[in-house]
Amino acid sequence: MANRGQRPEELDNQKKLEEAVHQGFFEFLPDGAVIVDHQGKIVQVNAQLERIFGYSRDEIMGKSVEILVPGRFAAQHAEQ
Repeated sequence: MANRGQRPEELDNQKKLEEAVHQGFFEFLPDGAVIVDHQGKIVQVNAQLERIFGYSRDEIMGKSVEILVPGRFAAQHAEQ
C-alpha cells in the first residue's frame, strides 16, 4: 500500500492535490464534457460545454442530462 506510514493530514493533502489535478484536466479538455450521477443529473461540466450549449454552470448543475440531447434524439436516448 503506497500510503503506509503517512499521517492523516498528509493523506488529506495528497487527495486534495489529486482532485485539483483531475479538475484541471477536466476543465481544459478541448471538447465539451459533462459528468452525471447515477440518476442522470448533471454534477460537473467544463467550460467548453458551457460555450457549446450556451448554459452557465449555475443554470445546468443538478438538471437532467436530457436537456443536452437534441429533441430528435430525446426519445431514443431516454430508452437507453
